[in-house]
Amino acid sequence: MDELFENDRVRTLFLYLACMWGLEYDVAGVGYLVPLMINRATHYRLCARGSHRIAHLLGKILVKNGGMIWCGVPVTKILVENGEAKGVELANGDIIEAEKAIISSLDPYHTFLKLIGEEKLDPEFVTRIKDYKWEEWSLFVVHMALNEAPNFKAASKNPDVNKALMCIIGYESEEDLINHWESIRKGELAKPAFDVRFPTLHDPSQAPFGKHTGLITEFAPYELKEGGAEVWYKIRRKHAEQCIEVLSQYAPNVNKKNILGIYITTPLDIENKFPDMVKGSIKQGAYYPLQMGFMRPNEYCSDHSTPIKKLYICGASSHSGGMANYGPGYCAANKIIEDLGIPKNWEEPEFIKKAREAGLI
Repeated sequence: MDELFENDRVRTLFLYLACMWGLEYDVAGVGYLVPLMINRATHYRLCARGSHRIAHLLGKILVKNGGMIWCGVPVTKILVENGEAKGVELANGDIIEAEKAIISSLDPYHTFLKLIGEEKLDPEFVTRIKDYKWEEWSLFVVHMALNEAPNFKAASKNPDVNKALMCIIGYESEEDLINHWESIRKGELAKPAFDVRFPTLHDPSQAPFGKHTGLITEFAPYELKEGGAEVWYKIRRKHAEQCIEVLSQYAPNVNKKNILGIYITTPLDIENKFPDMVKGSIKQGAYYPLQMGFMRPNEYCSDHSTPIKKLYICGASSHSGGMANYGPGYCAANKIIEDLGIPKNWEEPEFIKKAREAGLI
C-alpha cells in the first residue's frame, strides 16, 4: 500500500479492503493475496432477498435430485475401520453408512480430532492438525432496522455516497487502522471504526415498504484482556451504542429516532452458533503462508482428499478459503468425481481454460 498509493486516506481504504477479507495488515509472505482481496472487495455482491436464499435453493436442488437433509441432529462420530471412512453416527444414535464418500465442511480440528480421534490417525498428521492456527480477530456486528434511509453529510458534495454499497467509517488515517489492529492483539476495544452497509438501498425487498436495514461490521478481539470472551455478554449493548454514535457523526439521521431495533452479534456468539468457527474465526482458520493454497489446511489434505480413504473435506478451511466464493465446494466436487470415475456434467470455467492455455496451471 505504501508503494502504490501516496494519499493517506486512499492508502487506508485499500489496506482496509485487504484486511476485511482475511489478511492482517502486517502479515508477511502473503502479499500475493492482496490483489485478490481487493478484487473480491471491488466485486462485492448483494444476494437478492438475503443470502439465506442461496442455502435454501441449494437445499431444494439436493432434495430434487434424491438427496436428504437432516436438521438439528449433529454428527458425533465419523466411523473409521482399517483406515477407511464407513459412515457417521448422529447424536440420536442413528448410524448412516457411506457407500461412496463422506465429505466434511467442518474445520480440521473438529473433523479429525473430535469426530475421528487421535488414536485412529498418524501421529505426524495429528501434529499438523494441532498446528493449525485460528485468526487473532473476529467480527462484532450490529444489525439495524431503520425507519428511513441514511443521509450522510458527505452526500452534500457527492450524492452518490447515499447509494454506496459499503462505507468505511471511523478510520481517518492509515495509523488509525494499524492502531485498531494492535488493540485487537492486546484484547482491547479501540474507538469504534467499521464498515457499514444498507442492503435495502439496493434491494428494497429486504424490508417492509419504505423501511430500511443496515449493518455495522467491526474487527474485534475474541478474548478481551479484562474478562475474556465471556465479558462480551456484559458489554455488547454498550459497544453497539458506541458504534451507532460514531456512525451518526457521519450520517446524523441514523439515531435513536430512526432506529426501530437492533440485533447484536459478538465474536463469542459466532463461535456458539458455528462451533467450526473456533474463537469466532470467520475463515475457519487464519490466512497465513503455511495455511493457504496447496497448504490449506495442510499438505496432507490440500487436494480435498484426506489420509482416511473415502473421507474428503471442503469448507473455508480448505482451498480456496472463505468469503462465500464456492471455491472449496467446487474444487472438492472435482476431486471426488475424479476419484469415483463419475463423468462431469459441468464445463471448466472460462478463466481456468485461459490459465491452462497460458501454461499457468
